[in-house]
Amino acid sequence: MSHPGAPEPAQPLATTLRSLAEGVIASDIAGRITFINPAAERLTGWPAAEALGRALSDVFRISHPSGEIAELFRPRTSAPLPRGLLLTSRSGTLVPIEDSTSPIRDDDGSLSGLIILFRRRETPIHTPVGEPAPPRDGILESIADPLFCLDSQWRFTFANEPAARVFKSDRQALIGRVVWNKFPASLYRQHYQDFCQALLRKERRVFEMQDESTSLWHEASTYPFNDGLLVLLQDITGKKAAEEQASRMDRLESLGLLARGFAHDFNNLLTVLLGNLSLAQLRIPEDSPARNDLSAARTATSQAQGLVQNLLTFAKGGAPVRRPTPFGPFIEDFFAGHPRLSHITYRSAIDTGTGEAEIDAGQVRRLLANLMRNAEQALPLEKKGDILLRAFTRQQAAGESSANPKAVIEIIDNGEGIDAAHLDQLFEPYFTTRADANATGLGLTVCESIVKGHSGTIDIKSTRGEGTTVTVTLPALPERADLPALIAPPLVKNLGPRRILILEDEPLIRQLISANLATKGYQVTSTADGLQTIEKYRAALADDRPFDLVILDLSIPGGMGGAATMEQLRQLHPSVRAIVSSGYSDDALMSRYMDFGFRAVLPKPYEPHELVSLVAEVLED
Repeated sequence: MSHPGAPEPAQPLATTLRSLAEGVIASDIAGRITFINPAAERLTGWPAAEALGRALSDVFRISHPSGEIAELFRPRTSAPLPRGLLLTSRSGTLVPIEDSTSPIRDDDGSLSGLIILFRRRETPIHTPVGEPAPPRDGILESIADPLFCLDSQWRFTFANEPAARVFKSDRQALIGRVVWNKFPASLYRQHYQDFCQALLRKERRVFEMQDESTSLWHEASTYPFNDGLLVLLQDITGKKAAEEQASRMDRLESLGLLARGFAHDFNNLLTVLLGNLSLAQLRIPEDSPARNDLSAARTATSQAQGLVQNLLTFAKGGAPVRRPTPFGPFIEDFFAGHPRLSHITYRSAIDTGTGEAEIDAGQVRRLLANLMRNAEQALPLEKKGDILLRAFTRQQAAGESSANPKAVIEIIDNGEGIDAAHLDQLFEPYFTTRADANATGLGLTVCESIVKGHSGTIDIKSTRGEGTTVTVTLPALPERADLPALIAPPLVKNLGPRRILILEDEPLIRQLISANLATKGYQVTSTADGLQTIEKYRAALADDRPFDLVILDLSIPGGMGGAATMEQLRQLHPSVRAIVSSGYSDDALMSRYMDFGFRAVLPKPYEPHELVSLVAEVLED
């Protein structure tokens, strides 16, 4: 950035000036620019390649707020205070700035040029009120970042005002003091070697250091200077916070990949567990003590399912698989089955006459469970707690169309409440106000992800010591006109020799599906790969005995999966009836299954009665 053949600020000062956030321009005695740093390039709009060698007045065009042209240099007889000026950039934009100008002198003391330091002024330009600030001597005094010089014995020889503030000391009191007596002990342990290498090797070093007492981060740039060092500190606390956020997002992405990697296999195993536990319960007499053990095992399996889905929802967004669901009865069913704690009174005010909401029942059940758990954890054992669950449908609100009703859920507790300072952080990943080791800080993040996936809103109002109210609003379905009553098909119905073709790579699940459907009178053919499924379907069409229904697993490792198989089947038989099933419940196809020609969706894990009921429903359609 220097003009060939022209003097520029001496090293290492020139290197320091290039890294400053303030603009710096130097000129020779004839007024030609010999140096311009990147900050000055941005403020003036002149790149260094074009500015160097050009007249200073062409690049640094300044005026007073009144419009009067301002002088570039003021004699030393006037106080060199920073001035509030307007800089006309290359594009003609007026930039409010304040500047400070210092002379450059040669070895004989003769004036050889100027150096100007200026910065964008954030406050409006006006006439100063009150006593003026003390004059600053030299360009170093005008640098806004902490800057200080050390001799070979680590003693301060110079410190500007920002540096004095960092060390919480008067400037003059710092001179002659050893820097390590002013730095926290932790910085001495971590960075003494960095300073030593810069001093002994006479080389520039840049490193980051954190003051643990203030949680501030600085980037320290050290330059050899005489027999010591010139040190510039730049506050990078905001940058470190952004890096931490980016790192957190990277961890979340990695978590999503990990979750998706094992979710399919894990949900397959849970499907087998739930299926066999359900079958075992049906075969054991009602009065058998073993039924309680099986019931406990089913509950634990369902909880394991919830944990996997929490992870998927949190890490990948978990697109909901929505179905029209009677809203009030659904909430009432959840409330009736929610386990109670002895020190808490549970109350509900649920309007069971509400209409339907198009929701993913599994995800909304997890949403409710997380919110109830949060409310319970806010109630200490020594306090008589109270939790109220309200649910109703709001038909219309101010500014909303009556055709867009809202399903509203409120969970109200009389617990400890939340500090106002923490309310804005509640949905951040890993943030938690709990101190116990099991607190993950993921619960409300999962809740927010579920609500957003349903195009809803979640709001938390809380006052410390006065409890918390969580309000969830989800889109509800408009009330439908009265239709003739339909007789729902029985949950289990023998429809005779209806033919069903299955694509499932997991042998245990193939066996489970086949056994469940065969006991209801269905004729089942199973395959483990999409190509085999297509051949079976083509052969059945050729024999004029087409399958009545196809159940396709979405993901077949190493083979043709459900989506590609369905595309081929629709070419063979456009009216094919098919159900898609997968342990990847966050796959976009699962939430938009009808776009791909499927009649229904069955996320894993599922229980046998859910499979049989869905098959009967699709075959009746």
